[in-house]
Amino acid sequence: MASMQGDDWLNIRQVCVAIGGTGKPVHPSTYYRGAARGIYPPPEHPAPGITRVRRSKILAAIARQVGEEDEVSR
Repeated sequence: MASMQGDDWLNIRQVCVAIGGTGKPVHPSTYYRGAARGIYPPPEHPAPGITRVRRSKILAAIARQVGEEDEVSR
């Protein structure tokens, strides 16, 4: 994958690690359910048979979730 200043394409396994961390990545079905509910960005298909998510989009979704959790805890 070519690097584009932090906007790389991530495969689903990498997305699951980004969401849950390296110690306990989320299951792909958790990501897909979250994408269907609008929690995470939907996967894109840059080529036939290729499923990817832009790093910037998944990081923005995670930051939004953290911000919402901070609001709830106040």
